[in-house]
Amino acid sequence: MFNILMPSFVSWVHLFPASLAIIAWLDDEAASEDSEYLISSRARSLMQHVTRDLDIAGVDVSPKRPAPGTAYLSTFAEAVESVLAMMRVGQ
Repeated sequence: MFNILMPSFVSWVHLFPASLAIIAWLDDEAASEDSEYLISSRARSLMQHVTRDLDIAGVDVSPKRPAPGTAYLSTFAEAVESVLAMMRVGQ
């Protein structure tokens, strides 16, 4: 018969505000001259703030390995990539 592909569900109500918070944070940090340690600390705080919404939206942003100090920046980059991948699924 017919092969109808249904679009994947994305909880935009949760994903969109969290994404906007990340984008705003990245925009603010772009001009920062602070140390990587301070930037990493703020990135960790941001992710703690948006994790609940991202979890509900189906984006796993939990660290895959311990990331103390500046090592968190690569974990943060992975989390942002996961958010972007989820946004592409919704297209």
